[in-house]
Amino acid sequence: MIDQRYRRIRKIDPAGTITTVAVSEFDLHGVAVDTSGIVYVHSSRDLHRIDASGTISLIHRSGAGIRAIAIDDAGDVILGLEDRIVKVNARTVEESVLAGTGGGNFKGNRVPGRSALLSVARQGIAVDKDGKVWFADAENRRIRVVESRPNSDESALPGMAKHARGEVTWLGVSVAPARWLDHPAVA
Repeated sequence: MIDQRYRRIRKIDPAGTITTVAVSEFDLHGVAVDTSGIVYVHSSRDLHRIDASGTISLIHRSGAGIRAIAIDDAGDVILGLEDRIVKVNARTVEESVLAGTGGGNFKGNRVPGRSALLSVARQGIAVDKDGKVWFADAENRRIRVVESRPNSDESALPGMAKHARGEVTWLGVSVAPARWLDHPAVA
């Protein structure tokens, strides 16, 4: 957890004991931990990795404000920026856009993720066991999902488009609070 008042990253063990993992010189806004225990935190535009000794290292700087952070099963960092969702490869630190054009507003139900307009809420992002990225599209009052399917046929589902690296990204959107997923494969 982040102790914003004292700029500390803290860990709470199953017994309830709180320990300080690292001390920061800057304001922190979000934290995520991968399956191997590596801690990632973000400030308004920077992504940092915390090593076992508590040293904080800048590993990625974003051109847009970071609002949310999650880790996928591969250990890659998923960032919810102001107006797009990006994946930062944990090993190479290369950024790739999963959804969003870089312009806010709303567009994109059942469209390729990179064609969508969106607005990500603070702390409103998660990756499920299937690798789908769920996020709160704050200004548009929707829960949306980004789905990548490596080496998929572009005609596999309506609204999908194949990208250069063989990834298919699809963006779905809830149409009412009671429906979490408006997905063409779910009837």
